[in-house]
Amino acid sequence: MLLGFEGDDRTMPVLWAGKALDAEEELRLRRVVALLRRVEKSGVTNASVNAREDRVNLERFLPENLYRWTPDELEFGAHNGPWFLIDDVTAEQP
Repeated sequence: MLLGFEGDDRTMPVLWAGKALDAEEELRLRRVVALLRRVEKSGVTNASVNAREDRVNLERFLPENLYRWTPDELEFGAHNGPWFLIDDVTAEQP
């Protein structure tokens, strides 16, 4: 689970280096990234720093950033599987 959101682990997208996301997984990930951007811009010191680190890490999984994975990371992801579970974030959440 990510960011303390509650959800059913069986329905949450699972991410690893180089994984091709389906449309629903990409949408969920973009929502989480958007939420982290809002937290980052909030100016709350610790939350902003943590949100920035999380956002940068998660943005790597978006299709437009697949080039950012090293060959070693891609091989590790292919053999060892999931790194993150992404819960759904709705537009109403702060």
